[in-house]
Amino acid sequence: MAEPSDTPPPDQEPDEEGELETKPFLDHLEDLRWTLLKSLAALFVTISVAFYGLPWLMAALEWPLHGVGDVLREPVPFATRDLRHAGDLAAKLKNPPDVLSHYLIEHFSVGTQKQLQTYDPAEPAAKALRSALVDDLNRITEGECLYTPERFANIKLTDEALEWLQQKPGGKDLIRLNRLLLEEAYPLEIAKLKEPNDFEPGKFLNTIGPGEVFIFSIKLAVYAGTLLALPFILYYIGQFILPALTRREKRYLWPAFTIGGGLFFLGAGFCFFWIMPRALAVSIAWARWMHVDVTFWRVGEYVAFVTGFMLGMGLAFETPVVLLSLVKMGVLSHAGLKKGRRFWIVFALVAGALLTTPEVFTQLVMAVVLCALYELSVWGAWLIERRERAAEKAD
Repeated sequence: MAEPSDTPPPDQEPDEEGELETKPFLDHLEDLRWTLLKSLAALFVTISVAFYGLPWLMAALEWPLHGVGDVLREPVPFATRDLRHAGDLAAKLKNPPDVLSHYLIEHFSVGTQKQLQTYDPAEPAAKALRSALVDDLNRITEGECLYTPERFANIKLTDEALEWLQQKPGGKDLIRLNRLLLEEAYPLEIAKLKEPNDFEPGKFLNTIGPGEVFIFSIKLAVYAGTLLALPFILYYIGQFILPALTRREKRYLWPAFTIGGGLFFLGAGFCFFWIMPRALAVSIAWARWMHVDVTFWRVGEYVAFVTGFMLGMGLAFETPVVLLSLVKMGVLSHAGLKKGRRFWIVFALVAGALLTTPEVFTQLVMAVVLCALYELSVWGAWLIERRERAAEKAD
């Protein structure tokens, strides 16, 4: 019978006396207890720091909202609900009393002119006439500037309209000016658009109820504190499990941890600085398409929207680390990744629905990002296998 070898396993290191180090079970439990205590202590400290810095944290989270002000100031087309007295407007345009009304009648479509000729002021305006008026008013506002001294001789303009006229705007600003001129020329017939002149993100976010702000503050402090404590918690966990890893596993652990952490923050930053302002703009555009007035957002829902999407995008950027680690360990291969491309597309769509908000734009962005990272992983797997084959030939 062969005698037992004194050589330790290749992936373990002997102690100073040449024997493998082992710990009793109770010592492992003690190490686990200290790992949990240190993690909880780090979490308590970071949550306390985050709670103290809530004003600065909230100011940082409001950054994507600065683009919302520009979106809210973009010209909004007339809708049928903007004609609060469509019958009075139709009666005034049927028998135009001033130069501006004559101008509008001349630039209306033939169909609208016929409907105005047959319109009876004693009856409410029909839905078809209201829609025709809205369409023609939108078309006229997209043309030349409506203001001339003759057309507005008997109309007293506000300081806002006079200031816009001095700037001689063009493009979208000209559409806004024309709408403003029509609102001031027909104040009883056309409702004035609620438009923020001096947009402030802090005033755009509101709370409902006296207790909501306290619950929201606690949730935000816990979220931010957990994010700040995550590197320390992972470090303590690493200290606990590192002695049980082999040399090869240790060699792959730290690069994967470093690259994975960098990719997570890269994905979260990409989401916050590039995607989030556009996602908020799409949300407002969708609301306007539904004829919903966007005057404020609840602060809790907004922060949940931002932080949830940032977390999902950060996790999505971990895709190359996970897949390439599995390739390095021999679980996956370049050929297998190529075959699984169609399954990954389905997974990306499902993950986009689960890791983001219910808003469609963010889900599609997440799916596109996951597919792009998967293609990057396919290329990385090919490069890893190529290097391994070159190393085998060299040996």
